[in-house]
Amino acid sequence: MKKMPINAGDFSNTMAKPLVGARLLERFASSPYNFRYAYRNAEIHDVNDEVCAKIDILLLGSEWAMAVEVAYHIASAPNGKMDVVDRHVRRMEQIRKRPLAQIVGKKLLGAIAGGIIEADMCKKAHEAGFFAIGIRRFSTLAPPPEGFVPKEW
Repeated sequence: MKKMPINAGDFSNTMAKPLVGARLLERFASSPYNFRYAYRNAEIHDVNDEVCAKIDILLLGSEWAMAVEVAYHIASAPNGKMDVVDRHVRRMEQIRKRPLAQIVGKKLLGAIAGGIIEADMCKKAHEAGFFAIGIRRFSTLAPPPEGFVPKEW
């Protein structure tokens, strides 16, 4: 048997997705969004039918949809690199340009979720209009600032 290298970051992100997804519907149950379904790894295709973006977790309700980007540790990126929030803003723009059939006609929201969300990234997520969801014993919403209104994409 050949030993295969494992990227610890990829492994952690892989483990974070089911931990977040398991509780997201419960977390938003008392919200006005009425999410009823959760899907993992939804793909957005470009005009050439190539995958141009992936949605880690997609929540769907009758009027609303939410694209959730999941990473184990959400922190500022090194100089010159895009961080999780910047990449999710770009992804949300791609989703709006080429929406999945399931979200056509729905109001689209965004969120970032992680095991560890650094305070500056939580603030940046809220400024971008995203919910910030931390993983502890249960999926919990990082408290948004006073007057926070999520952005509809």
